[in-house]
Amino acid sequence: MKKTIFAVALTAALGLSAAQAETVLYGSLRFGMNYAKNHNNYEIVGNQWVQGEEKKGADLVDTGSRIGIKGGEDLGNGFKAIFLAEFAFDGMEGHLGNNGGGFSNRLAYIGLQSDTVGTFAVGRQDNPFHSTVVFATADTFNEVSVFAGALATSFVLTGGIIDTNGNGDTDARGLASRVGNAVAYVSPTWSGFSFNTALIIDAPNGEPANLGDANTSVDAFTVNAQYKSDFGLTAAIGYLDAQRVGDRTAGPMSTDAKVYSANVGFENDMFSAGVGYTDGKSTSDMMGLDFPLDVKANGWDIGGQFKFNQEMTSVRALVGKAKGKFATNVAGFTNETNITNWAIGLEHKLSQRTRVWAEYENQKTTYTLRVNGGINQRPESDKTNRFNMGVRHDF
Repeated sequence: MKKTIFAVALTAALGLSAAQAETVLYGSLRFGMNYAKNHNNYEIVGNQWVQGEEKKGADLVDTGSRIGIKGGEDLGNGFKAIFLAEFAFDGMEGHLGNNGGGFSNRLAYIGLQSDTVGTFAVGRQDNPFHSTVVFATADTFNEVSVFAGALATSFVLTGGIIDTNGNGDTDARGLASRVGNAVAYVSPTWSGFSFNTALIIDAPNGEPANLGDANTSVDAFTVNAQYKSDFGLTAAIGYLDAQRVGDRTAGPMSTDAKVYSANVGFENDMFSAGVGYTDGKSTSDMMGLDFPLDVKANGWDIGGQFKFNQEMTSVRALVGKAKGKFATNVAGFTNETNITNWAIGLEHKLSQRTRVWAEYENQKTTYTLRVNGGINQRPESDKTNRFNMGVRHDF
């Protein structure tokens, strides 16, 4: 449902004709207020799960401000060089970047584009697996951050860690919505069909010899296909294969992950709706220890949006559920995590470049932890409500 998907971002978002050779400055200021309430705030005290006090609070936040430059140059014979560099900054707190660390690099790539051959690009780019398939179902919200398909993908890739910000920015091996060290290709569109693929090549600490698997040169690859008919039917399918080497509390870890995702939907100028499903599995090993993790996860999302008032006002809704399970050969240990999430939102455009919004999100997480067949005294559920409202101006 989101029009600025990966293929569009590379082939059309530059907005330049083939005859032009120029640089364009663009950006977006996005400020909002979040109010959150945790109904079952649990924490570990000693070796026991203890229910703490109910927590709630409000905060004025930057919800994704960014600034960038983009451009292109006509190379002749139907080819064009394209480039883009985009940086995030925190305009609300008064410092640059995340945690005062300066500008945070969102995107930076250079590529070659042809209407007949397609587009090649190298650098830090939108993850085509997420933008084409996982997020395409319901990515119409401004601040709602939990999508079940993204949670399931995160669970598989990280060896059993559910990341409720799984659709956010991260490094290449985190494989979230943006990835570095990537080379990508986007095909032309043939009668509504197109495909894209990407390779992610990122040795730990920049040293290929430090890879956990000496035979691994490509950390991850993804292949995705999509279709859009003239009357609004949309469909997409994708595959992600990742050899991930990273750190975990217990020590270095390697993960062999495979994730599949698909969605179908309908979209026109007034209405859009879609349903998506993601499924994956991985095997993770703590290096040097006999501590393998067998991980499985899946998630589904259903989302929709309706525009009215001459398409200046829109309402949107989302519901989804993610389920993850991992097991080890140590003491018959298994852990199951289920996250159910739903959200509603209202957005109004004050102009073509300025909009305001209000959104509400409800998330419930349930756990089941078993050791040698028994159920541990872990809290049965954790519930969070979140309300946000904000303003955005694009330039």
